[in-house]
Amino acid sequence: MEDRRKIIDEFARELDAIAGENLRALFLYGSAVTGGFVDKKSDYNFVIVAEPVEIAFLDRVSTRARAWRKQRIPVPLIFTPPFVDRARDAYPLEFLSMLSGYELLRGADVLHEMAIARQDVRLQCERELRATTLHLRQAYVQFGRSFREMRAILGSAQPKLMAIFRGLLYLSEGPWNLHGPELTSAVRERLELPARLLALLSRIRHDVTVSSSETTELVHGLIPELERWTGLTDKL
Repeated sequence: MEDRRKIIDEFARELDAIAGENLRALFLYGSAVTGGFVDKKSDYNFVIVAEPVEIAFLDRVSTRARAWRKQRIPVPLIFTPPFVDRARDAYPLEFLSMLSGYELLRGADVLHEMAIARQDVRLQCERELRATTLHLRQAYVQFGRSFREMRAILGSAQPKLMAIFRGLLYLSEGPWNLHGPELTSAVRERLELPARLLALLSRIRHDVTVSSSETTELVHGLIPELERWTGLTDKL
């Protein structure tokens, strides 16, 4: 079993050296905090809040990017304090995902008690639902019989779909800050999405074998559900 705490703490110490007085906050979010983390597979997701964020600062961060990738640390999100304050209306779903579970490693907790406007969530949910539906239609026309391609597309779409479903739970005043099986159960019960589709989405995301017929079943079932929720969201 890998030493997760060691990897997290070493990353934080490297940021201390790289950012110096520029560093305002450092957060860890995602499965490393909320559960469902799989050793040697799951990523460590970080948010850096710094000011100023200049090219020289980005250059210093970039010197460690390759080494971090070897530890499954994707390039961190790099925010400035004004971005955190002003972008919540543009990226409410992303902020909801962070707010549902994070750990403050350094600095001030700029996410604490962040207010997310319901109308902003509604608008992004509608936009993402429409975009995902259009993308899946196009993919089905292009790759409908290429099951490897469709599986890859559906697997990459699963995190975005779960973020949308979290937003829909938020709009319905449901338990939006859950994770893993508890979130899936809430989506199934509160949003009335078929358990079979959610199970197939989870399997395809986590590289569990999904047959060609199951891939087709997922596409055939998912697109109408997204269309249904697009119509409902448009009326909220």
